[in-house]
Amino acid sequence: MIEFFQSGGMPMWFILAFGLAALGGAIFFAVRPDELRLGALRAMSWATFFASLSGFIGAVATTLRACVQLPPAEASNWHVYFMQGFAESSANLILGLSLLALTWLVIAVGLRRLAAREARGA
Repeated sequence: MIEFFQSGGMPMWFILAFGLAALGGAIFFAVRPDELRLGALRAMSWATFFASLSGFIGAVATTLRACVQLPPAEASNWHVYFMQGFAESSANLILGLSLLALTWLVIAVGLRRLAAREARGA
């Protein structure tokens, strides 16, 4: 797990923070569903997604820059370096999208509870 987190680099901290905030908000929403909270959950989800995407793109850009600057003796193996860098860059998307999947699963529970409450009240 430590290697996974290190391979994503500094953006992993932001992805983790935004993702846990979104997941925490989703849990609160599932316990006490209220339509007014959905806007904040959507915004936190987008923040998590964009942090994941920017971390991924930044890491791929770093990988490409390193591939271009390879010494001539290793330039013929640029594809090996690129594949390794791309795999490490993907850690940003894996963490962020996994947190978003959990977040929206919990939101789905809250939405179901909200619908059931409104059906009883109608």
